[in-house]
Amino acid sequence: MIVGLALVLLIVVVVLITRRSRASSKMRTLSGAEFPLDKSSNGGFPSGEVGQNDDSMIHPYIASLLQRWTAAGVLSAENATSIRDFERRVAREGAVSSSVPTRRFPAVAEALGYLGGVLGIVGVITLVSNFWSDWPSGLRLATTGGATLLVVAAGRFVRESEDQAFARMRWFLWTVATPAIGLFAYVLARDLLDWERGSQYWLMIALATGCLNGMLWAGRFRPIQEALTFIGLMVAIGTATGDASEISWAGVAVWASGIVLVSITLWRTFTTPVIPMAIGAGSIIVGGYLTVSDWEGLGFLFVALSASALVGLATVNSSPLPSQFRVLFGVVGSIGLVQSVPGVLVYYAQDAGVMTGCAVWVIGVLLFLFTRIRLVRAPVVFQIVGGVSLLVGPAITGTQSLTVATISGLLVAVGLIAVGITPGRVLMSMFGLVGLLVYVPWTIAHFFPGKGRVPLLITVSGLLIVIIAVVLARTSGRLRAELQNSLH
Repeated sequence: MIVGLALVLLIVVVVLITRRSRASSKMRTLSGAEFPLDKSSNGGFPSGEVGQNDDSMIHPYIASLLQRWTAAGVLSAENATSIRDFERRVAREGAVSSSVPTRRFPAVAEALGYLGGVLGIVGVITLVSNFWSDWPSGLRLATTGGATLLVVAAGRFVRESEDQAFARMRWFLWTVATPAIGLFAYVLARDLLDWERGSQYWLMIALATGCLNGMLWAGRFRPIQEALTFIGLMVAIGTATGDASEISWAGVAVWASGIVLVSITLWRTFTTPVIPMAIGAGSIIVGGYLTVSDWEGLGFLFVALSASALVGLATVNSSPLPSQFRVLFGVVGSIGLVQSVPGVLVYYAQDAGVMTGCAVWVIGVLLFLFTRIRLVRAPVVFQIVGGVSLLVGPAITGTQSLTVATISGLLVAVGLIAVGITPGRVLMSMFGLVGLLVYVPWTIAHFFPGKGRVPLLITVSGLLIVIIAVVLARTSGRLRAELQNSLH
């Protein structure tokens, strides 16, 4: 589960960073096309010192528009001042971003370079592994430490400001330094410090890799180093707590650290905010899962509630999150729900089937009410999940009482059909028809045992299928129209 979550997080983060980079390049292109800088008119970036309130940093065309709008009373003086401050800030940032390197190396050549580098590294590792067991501790430390320093120094000599390919080459070289420093930390902990527990080894590795990548990142646009810094931090917190107590408390520590990281990312802008936000959200789910081993029922519930909170922040209309964070929270929260909800239901339904089923049914009602009062952004999705919850809730009570399950299931199905008659809720009637198809035969089988129930079940099931076909044929147009309105 953790590996799958990491892969999905990696894909989502790459997509969001790519979208952000493309949007930034488009904005730079549009700004250059619409407002070309005229350095002779002092509208570009002056060569001398410029004060913070100097209007020479604002393009003359924008400055003239602000003066005209202010004089005409269309724009207030306070708004004009805010716009000028914004343009000065953009100009200062643009002076730095104007030196962003462009691509000069062919993509194929760059890919072949990385492939050759990887093959070379694999060859060196294979060669060293043949003699590793015979080397003393001092030589192992010298080899791993020297490899780390060599790769870091090689990356430092690469001029990332000259070309995008050089920037990625530096990231690649410094990424190679991560396993090298990790192996150095492992040898140091095992051979020199005589640590014996695996958690202690992972703690040393996490601290070493996190600190190294933190220094290499240094607040610059280096996504890989930024990600490895926060990952090392989370692993260090979890292993340190787990070494001092149980793994469940390590999960609580990782969960709390994830919340802190998300909060800090919302309060303070990092170089690539989507990276710490993704690691923080993933830590919330992974930390919750670490509690399942010791606190099975409570752990699954812990994960489900945490995932529900993430999905709620992603979908509620009043969410303060930017769009890229909402997508990230929605994906991570959905994965957490899919992985935790079945465990919650199975665990609690064994001894408290009626209560568990009622809780699921209440959740379905709440989801339906959220769509009714337009509280969420994806009403169709919430209607579907709510309808499934309303139907599954009575079925879960069958683990403790078949009578409660069948009677409540029939009532819920009839109620859904009644709700589906109202405008905008035809989807609920579809769930009601499915409920009838499930609970009517189940009710007959429960209350009318014996051989005579077989033809009765066949007859009733056939009639229900015919009724469902007729209803679908008559409501297909309305169903299509309401779904289109909900999506738009």
